[in-house]
Amino acid sequence: MTAISPPGDREQLLDIICETLNGNITVTDVTGKILYVNQKSADTFRRSKEELIGMLIQETVKLGFLDSSAAEKVIATGQQVLIRNTNNDRDTLITSGIPIYDEEGKIHRILVYSQQEYLVSEFADFMEMERAKLQTALKYRDKDKNVEIVAVSNNMRKVLKTALNVAKSTTTVILYGESGTGKEILSRYIHRNSARSKNVFIPVNCAAVPHELMESEFFGYSKGAFTGASKDGKPGLFEICDNGTLFLDEIGELPLAMQSKFLRVLENGEIKRVGDTIVKNVDVRIIAATNRNLKQMIQDGTFREDFYYRLNVIPIHIPPLRDRPQDLEILTQSFLDQYNQKHRRNRKLTAETMQAFREYFWPGNIRELRNFVERMVITPSEESLEFEDTSIPQGLIPMQLDEQPLALQISDDDTLKDALSKFEKQHILRALNGANGNISVAAEALGVHPSGLYKKIGKYGIRKRYGT
Repeated sequence: MTAISPPGDREQLLDIICETLNGNITVTDVTGKILYVNQKSADTFRRSKEELIGMLIQETVKLGFLDSSAAEKVIATGQQVLIRNTNNDRDTLITSGIPIYDEEGKIHRILVYSQQEYLVSEFADFMEMERAKLQTALKYRDKDKNVEIVAVSNNMRKVLKTALNVAKSTTTVILYGESGTGKEILSRYIHRNSARSKNVFIPVNCAAVPHELMESEFFGYSKGAFTGASKDGKPGLFEICDNGTLFLDEIGELPLAMQSKFLRVLENGEIKRVGDTIVKNVDVRIIAATNRNLKQMIQDGTFREDFYYRLNVIPIHIPPLRDRPQDLEILTQSFLDQYNQKHRRNRKLTAETMQAFREYFWPGNIRELRNFVERMVITPSEESLEFEDTSIPQGLIPMQLDEQPLALQISDDDTLKDALSKFEKQHILRALNGANGNISVAAEALGVHPSGLYKKIGKYGIRKRYGT
């Protein structure tokens, strides 16, 4: 049961509240006689509270304290009013007059509250900025926040362990991996396990942002910064992500000019809107990702070395799907369950299909696997519970090699490395030919893991010749 304070205590509490509020408060009766003023209101009138209490509000206008009175307009209209008036210091005020009714529905008191216009304007700008931040955050919102990482392989479990340890810090992280390996999903995993998990997470593909709009998109712009700009300005992604996490995918696509600006944010958290002179500080956790060789880009002059070292504080390398054979079956089943439910199917994989999956190179990694499983769920015309072997694309089925192993030809100009490469390629071709293009059989004959054989096939360009 809530205790009710005695009347004296309530009045004292009310007085404390009124004196604490940052604004002018005046209470009058229906004739306009002032019954109460707080100290800020007395300061505005340049009179003591004792002098003002009992004075008619109409007199304050005659004496030049104000050029108009909200209380007078309430008395005249019987309705709530909002006016713009000026005090004796020529400060512009935004004033609200609110009628207070008695039990019979008649006006009993009038409450007047006013605030300096510049403060109201600043508050309105703040609210507009927050609205713009929310709109932009919704535009980039994390649509797949419930996606979980499936991993039983040792190399991927090590990646998750590292990511979990990193999540506890605010250090910049960069994720390396081929396209489709799940860099964005891992970045969400880091965010969800960090102290910032309740704050905003925004993923941005740097390659998808037009170069001419990149600065305004990330740093925002001030009022009238350029033709076509919003009259109220716009916050950038760094402002919106303050105290949150910004995931920058394909960081290698960032132009050199923008790299220097991003470097400033990483080093001291400073940003400046386009067309503005005010420097703001933000606290943003950056997680970057790329499938490119940044060191090579530095040598080519397309990536700043100082920016690279500032990003490369904690590098995490995500293995391709072909190096995660233990994860392939569990990922496939996970996608199959997901798309069976989504499309109201009950498909199942045959052992032959799963074997074909194991022997495929998966150049598009997990993304390719997910899309392929969904296509297999949707496309069969019969409501069969199992996939037919004919539903497997020919690219997944071992094929006879077009290139046949030839006699080894080594010239006097070949280095030892060149000679070894030629021998290795010929030996792989013989193994593949003897296995009729079956990767697993050829790998076993060569005494290597299928994922290692795939790398060699890609290195020597054999894969394109036999269709896998």
